[in-house]
Amino acid sequence: VMIRREKKDVLAELPDKTRVVVPQICDLKAYKRVEEDLISYLIESKNRSRLQAERSNSVEQLTKVEYCKQEVVKAKLPLFIEWAKDFIEENGKLVIFAHHKEFIDILMQELTEFNPVKIVGGMGTEDKQKSIDTFMTNKDCKVIICSLKTAGVGITLTITSYVAFLELGWTPGEHDQAEDRLHRIGQKDNVTCYYFIAENTIEEVIFNLIQKKRGIFIKLMQDKNIVSEETQNIMGDLVNKLIDNAI
Repeated sequence: VMIRREKKDVLAELPDKTRVVVPQICDLKAYKRVEEDLISYLIESKNRSRLQAERSNSVEQLTKVEYCKQEVVKAKLPLFIEWAKDFIEENGKLVIFAHHKEFIDILMQELTEFNPVKIVGGMGTEDKQKSIDTFMTNKDCKVIICSLKTAGVGITLTITSYVAFLELGWTPGEHDQAEDRLHRIGQKDNVTCYYFIAENTIEEVIFNLIQKKRGIFIKLMQDKNIVSEETQNIMGDLVNKLIDNAI
């Protein structure tokens, strides 16, 4: 038995939350080479015998996909940094979620004029709290750069109502939780969540799959008569879609 109460019903005073996709048109020459290698690998893996396929480590597959995702971020990063600077100048404080340390370090360096702080894996509890307190109370600290894994739950960043995602996770829940660092008790303004998606890349496919999964979950929770035949995870769906598009 499950009783589910939606946030909008329990916290009726909480403002709305809006997701905005910001399409990015980037130079994808380097990325396309990596994508072609990935698709060739996936097709080869699919054509192996069942025994060989079972031996093909899913970790290896995920590693290759993650490498492809990183190439997308490298392509769009200059555009994102330019946008972030303009946005902060005009609107004030901003929360940024990323995933890889490499990109978080670049953002910390490129946005230094806004006195950035960060929350990443490996930081102690006191250091994390110091970053949160600085962002929440220091008017000169205009940006906090957060690891999607480390800062996606358990913290409050309601001093601003703007959050931007440089990188994507793998599930709707990851993003919902990250968005809700702002969209929680104490928030007085509508929360706007910006997703920077590079067009015609693996990132666009993943985002659409995440949205599809979110829609399925919402329907399942709202209508007990709806039964989903969707049994594969997003990674499996992604692999199938990449292969189908290549054939």
